[in-house]
Amino acid sequence: MEKRQDPLRLWQICEKTWNLKTMLYRSSRFRRQWKRLSTKIRDEAIVRLLMLVRSEYDPLLNNHALSGKYAEYRSINVTGDVRIAYGRVPGGFHLFAIGTHSELYK
Repeated sequence: MEKRQDPLRLWQICEKTWNLKTMLYRSSRFRRQWKRLSTKIRDEAIVRLLMLVRSEYDPLLNNHALSGKYAEYRSINVTGDVRIAYGRVPGGFHLFAIGTHSELYK
């Protein structure tokens, strides 16, 4: 069985390759919600964000368009119930929010 790399180390390696700071624009809402997440959820979110950058429509992400007041955004799965809402911007992604389905779409 292959050992999974530490998500933070993986992020650091990819950051040098892809210049993630300029590709992933984080809203203040996203940053605030990120701080409240458990380490386990953050680690999985890091893996999913790297997947998003590499291949936006990877089937594991369950990438789908949102509707209603969030119609300009898309959503990807982090875990069974945790989602990241984002929008496309020139040269990257605008990370709008992260949280459970019920927290994001009240």
